Amino acid sequence: MESRNSSRKKICLSKSQFNRNIKQQLDCLDHLRTQKSVDALPVVTPCLSFQSQSVGYLSQENNLLVEGNNISNTTIIDSSPKMVIKNSNYVSQTLSNTTQFIPKQSSELIENVINTDQANYQHNIPETLKLSVPDQLRQWAVRNKITHTALGELLMIQRQIPDFKNIPINPKTFLHTPRQTILRDVSPGQYYHFGLENSISSILKNIDSSNFPDVINVAINIDGLPLSKSSSSQVYPILCSVNNIDIILPVNICCVGIYHGYDKPSDFNEFLKEFVDEAVTLTSNGISINDKHYGFKIVMFLFDAVAKASVLFIKGHSGYSSCSKCTLEGEYINSVCFTEIEFNKRTDSDFMNQTDPDHHTGHTILEKIPNIGLVTQVPLDYMHLICLGVVKKLLVSTWCFGPPPHKLPSRIIKVISESLTNLVPYIPVEFARKPRPLKDSKRFKATEFRQFILYTGVIVLKKNLENNKYKHFLSLHFAITVLLSDIHLQTMTNYAEELLKHFVICTKLIYGPQFMSHNFHNLLHLTDDARKFGNLNNFGNFSFENYLQKIKKMLRKHDGILPQLVRRLAEERSLQILPNHKVKPNNFKLEKEHSDGILLNDTCNPQYKEVVFCNFKLSSKVQNSCCRLKCGTIIEISNFAHSKVLNQPIVIGKKYNKTADFYTSPSQSSLIGILLVTQLQENYSFWPISDILYKLVRLPYNTSFVVFPLLHTYEH
Repeated sequence: MESRNSSRKKICLSKSQFNRNIKQQLDCLDHLRTQKSVDALPVVTPCLSFQSQSVGYLSQENNLLVEGNNISNTTIIDSSPKMVIKNSNYVSQTLSNTTQFIPKQSSELIENVINTDQANYQHNIPETLKLSVPDQLRQWAVRNKITHTALGELLMIQRQIPDFKNIPINPKTFLHTPRQTILRDVSPGQYYHFGLENSISSILKNIDSSNFPDVINVAINIDGLPLSKSSSSQVYPILCSVNNIDIILPVNICCVGIYHGYDKPSDFNEFLKEFVDEAVTLTSNGISINDKHYGFKIVMFLFDAVAKASVLFIKGHSGYSSCSKCTLEGEYINSVCFTEIEFNKRTDSDFMNQTDPDHHTGHTILEKIPNIGLVTQVPLDYMHLICLGVVKKLLVSTWCFGPPPHKLPSRIIKVISESLTNLVPYIPVEFARKPRPLKDSKRFKATEFRQFILYTGVIVLKKNLENNKYKHFLSLHFAITVLLSDIHLQTMTNYAEELLKHFVICTKLIYGPQFMSHNFHNLLHLTDDARKFGNLNNFGNFSFENYLQKIKKMLRKHDGILPQLVRRLAEERSLQILPNHKVKPNNFKLEKEHSDGILLNDTCNPQYKEVVFCNFKLSSKVQNSCCRLKCGTIIEISNFAHSKVLNQPIVIGKKYNKTADFYTSPSQSSLIGILLVTQLQENYSFWPISDILYKLVRLPYNTSFVVFPLLHTYEH
């Protein structure tokens, strides 16, 4: 029993330990294939406990515990699915030739060694689409950032296996690493162009093109990325994503070109020349993907304020005529502030004709792209504008670390921090980060500020912030919640616009005119972009920022930075990537079958611990157990099972009998799905899983709970 229980435990190995174990495993398989007899071969099974730097095994032949590397006539084999690469072809070929020499237990152990989490990646994929063993190995090497030296050693080991005699032993050949990198000088650094058409094709080549639209719409992002805190080394990638195709690949963003230097490009027109030339050609002539021809259109450019000023050759955010959406001029109050709320909007023709000379610093090369609107097609990015702009200004620069009279007392800051940390067990799996104390707020990431404005701040600030300031905060919270929901946008866009105007006016009244910075002013223009492009997630920079960090992690040394990045990116795009089998809207997938959950009359096995929808996951765990049904009922989940009567999967749980608005100003919170829930019923009930509408974030408040729709993943 001890042995059986311990086999389920997982350990973590370093890359060097992992490579050693791979070699030992392959040596073991080769030994088993050639050995004439296995009468003396001990059957090895994992023992109960795992030490920090050693793995213990129990030999059934002599009942002795063997630890670490002091093992004779056997091999350390780890059954943890994270340790090795799945090799289904090799398993079938090798084991079919060696079964006669291997006792039953050893065969099972070897199968456990070779099978890995790649099985999850290939779940339900047709046989014709499954990756070959070399392709799986390439993906493993690129995904885990395996060095060429380590990969070369592994390839040498694999060459000893007859089935892998034709695999290249040179890691550069195996990974299709470019042997030559031709760079273009762009003062004061260098630039490499992958190609816009090549980059888009690399995303779409593995997707079924039968449902492709006639025109491929893309979004372009350009932003700077510092590579080091100890130097000014930086890159400016040109990133691209396809907007109007449901891409279900692990990576749906590609790099069109990349600049590296120790300062930003001195001439952004020179930096963008190759990109613009290709964009002009594709816009005019279309794009070919998998031998089919499609139209091509750049529907939006996504920048932060700094990159926008550099690329579009307009005044920076500290300039008097810096607003890219209107002609309002700022005034200097410690910094440039926009104190008025009445303005004249800019148009695309105004930009092309430069009717406001004070706004422009030159002509951008992007003007050459046909049918491009450099006002209407350059939306405001809510990640920088709201999360890292307005919310950070209020929380960090004012309430926590600002000057009197708006700085909160240390006692209140401590209470709010404790409230935030108390919410940690209730934060769903969809959130990348958990709440932290306010002493760390200077280091908060954009996702943490987003979590604060949409969810946690509404609870922890109540009764800890002055009433007028709390209502002021709620007006921003309510408006952004509306703009993040396609459903609410249909009916409340105008109301959100009025709320943002109210928020900006009250900012001046409560905190003073010096608060009316570029970010606060741009809140007045945000709803125009939402009307054109849909909810704020459609034109947010979160996914692009994640890809920038991925690029940064590709570096292995500080010399030859641009050639390194080009080679790593080229290796990645050479991979044969299989589409993920993403759950479609209105469908779901049951996972983690078990048999020890709660069952009611007319319910039966199979039981499951989790159900996965297209944008969220539900389970019986406290942080993932709350949802809303189509009938409006709010339930707490205990189990997933099957109904004999309904003949379909069902969710077992308890419903909340009483709901109420959590706040009523600026409007009733129930209008955007936020409710105070109480009186959880004592008896269990069950409902069809198909009746689940969306997931709720359930956070404690006093003796009750407040539930919020999970906005940043909810799209229906």
